[in-house]
Amino acid sequence: MDDTKRKIIGVAVFLIVAMGLVPPWTVTGGPGSSYPGIVFSLGYHPIFFAPFMGSVDIVRLLLQWILVAIVASAVAYFWSSLIVAYQKIITKRMK
Repeated sequence: MDDTKRKIIGVAVFLIVAMGLVPPWTVTGGPGSSYPGIVFSLGYHPIFFAPFMGSVDIVRLLLQWILVAIVASAVAYFWSSLIVAYQKIITKRMK
């Protein structure tokens, strides 16, 4: 694995860890609420300072992790062909 691909994977790991430290939060309206059973988003908050009565939106967090992994894998896999295509475009513009 070359140095560029290591950097791409490193950035992806950093993003996944950062998303885990600042996850999305939700709260569900309870029986005494005006909206029982409805889930409301509370936004993103650090895991160390969780919102009152909030819970981590696991589905959204896992979806974000999966998307980062897919994009990072695709960029790392196609990196050399992306560079070659970019160089061809630049060469055509220079002529």
